[in-house]
Amino acid sequence: MRSLDSADMNKDCEQRLLEVQYFMARDWTLDPQLYQACQQDAKEKCGAVDDWWMKSNPNHLVDPGPAVLACLYRNAYDEASPLAANCSMNVRRVLHTRALRVNLMPELEEACRPALSEYCSRKTDPTMHIISYILSSFFAQR
Repeated sequence: MRSLDSADMNKDCEQRLLEVQYFMARDWTLDPQLYQACQQDAKEKCGAVDDWWMKSNPNHLVDPGPAVLACLYRNAYDEASPLAANCSMNVRRVLHTRALRVNLMPELEEACRPALSEYCSRKTDPTMHIISYILSSFFAQR
């Protein structure tokens, strides 16, 4: 993340890193509906293993859920190889639900997701309705 503003970092790579950070830094509720709708897409497009959404982690591996969700999110907007319609709908539903849970208007969260990742990555507490203030302060300085 320290190299984000480096001249060597191309914009596509920077965008992917910000997306991954956004999903890894937050608590996501990955429910059975998302798993059922996205199981095939998660395996085919994201290299997910069976039961990637389960919280059981006897080998103490990194939780694959946020990484798979980041991958599904990225693929939800891939016109060349889109997600199944039901999976895409469930990815958007999970994002919408999380925005509501942290007292953030879903429309604002969707429009500002890259900025939230870049400027608010440490502000992940579900009660942080100050996120709107952080974003407005940042953009007011520009």
